Amino acid sequence: MSDLDPRITRIVERQYGVIARRQLVRQGMSHAAISRRLASARFIPVHPGVYAVGHASLSRRGRELAAVLSVGESALLSHRAAAALWGLIDAVEVIEVLAPTRRAPRRRGVRVRRTAGKISKHDRRLRNHIPVTSPLRTLLDLAAISGFADLELAVARGLQRGLVTDSELRDRVAAEHGRPGNPRLRTLLDGGDGPRLTRSELEQRFLARVREAGLPTPETEVRLHPYVLDFLWREERVVVETDGFETHGTRAAFDADRARDADLKSRGLEVVRFTWRQIDHESTRVVARVAAVLAIARERSHRGS
Repeated sequence: MSDLDPRITRIVERQYGVIARRQLVRQGMSHAAISRRLASARFIPVHPGVYAVGHASLSRRGRELAAVLSVGESALLSHRAAAALWGLIDAVEVIEVLAPTRRAPRRRGVRVRRTAGKISKHDRRLRNHIPVTSPLRTLLDLAAISGFADLELAVARGLQRGLVTDSELRDRVAAEHGRPGNPRLRTLLDGGDGPRLTRSELEQRFLARVREAGLPTPETEVRLHPYVLDFLWREERVVVETDGFETHGTRAAFDADRARDADLKSRGLEVVRFTWRQIDHESTRVVARVAAVLAIARERSHRGS
């Protein structure tokens, strides 16, 4: 980039190694100069009108910004890609871009989603130098394409991290009652206990199984004594821990888990553990065991009162 204007160099560095033709022209580079750099492979086309500078090996952020730049000046990273950028969901492969246009341009490796009319300034943000839908708009868009469990996790993370508030979500859902996905959001927000945050897909799946079975919803990610418990039914004093191999697959972890369980039992808590395989392939047995443990705990409490 040594032969580029310093202003262009700063833009390229800020934009993860990519730049749009319109940005180059605004900085005074002629179309002939752009063509010469394309011919010499100093500019490498990524999408129509968007180039990688010097090399085509782009980071995830570079690919996302290149996609947004190529769709148009009003375009925004959106849906699952935006949710991942905000940390509302885990990393995803798909790059989705929202464009206020009747006809969405086709871009290789990019899903362009159309929206009628202009995108409100309140729905626009800039995060890590990438134009992106606001957390609130991202959740509204996500509600239209995600399952309930995935949406619940995203909403819970947004609320916990202060990216959105409960009142903001409720007001927007009420104002746009006909929007696809809003009934799902309304159901989630109007539930007796609201969206629950879990640390992993395994815990998310377990919570979904519990709710599908009509069992009382436990508290999640509860700090009790020196521990953080996966699930707690406080009144029944029942704890469920979910064991994923990535965090519980060693002998040391196994021993630590058992010592922890013994300590919790000494404090009057009943601890039950389930593995990924049990939750994924034996969900009926898992739910039945939880129901039985809760029933026994209630009976014990009733006899003691």
